Amino acid sequence: MKINPGDFYGIKGTSGKGKSTLLMLITGILRPQQGNIFIDSEQPEDFFNRDGNRIGYVGAEPYLVRGTLYENLLYGLKYRPSEKELWNALKKASADSFVKEVGLDYKINEDHSGISAGQKQRLCIARAFLNDPTLLILDEATSNLDIHTEKKILDELKMLKGKVTTIFVSHRAAPLEYADAILEM
Repeated sequence: MKINPGDFYGIKGTSGKGKSTLLMLITGILRPQQGNIFIDSEQPEDFFNRDGNRIGYVGAEPYLVRGTLYENLLYGLKYRPSEKELWNALKKASADSFVKEVGLDYKINEDHSGISAGQKQRLCIARAFLNDPTLLILDEATSNLDIHTEKKILDELKMLKGKVTTIFVSHRAAPLEYADAILEM
């Protein structure tokens, strides 16, 4: 499989086919037993450690920490975004109205109570957008969203084509409509 810079690449398949394992190989979390994986002619660990390469990753299970919405949006970022950048990322992820309603100081408990699965996904997508990634990896990142919200986020991803390499894993066909190529597993 080859993914060109700026492509929107889809990975589709039923549960248990190895989609998440493939992502772990691409990100260097796992090493291949056979063959090689290169990102921009480098091994994954070298690519991800190189300054200037910014990665956005949203896993199948949204990852949030105990703290405020603001702290969660900044989690893992190497810079402090401006207020304009923050709200722009929230808007792209269709999370701005929810965050305006509860405020950036809204506390997320350890058990994540008080926040829906879809809101969690949108916050994680906003965090990925905030990182201004060169590589964006989304593993079932819109699975808990309604069709309308998912379409708005997909439209934002479509505008990134040619600028950001996006790998999107989904069981459903709709998120992969914009894909330049699809790997069926």
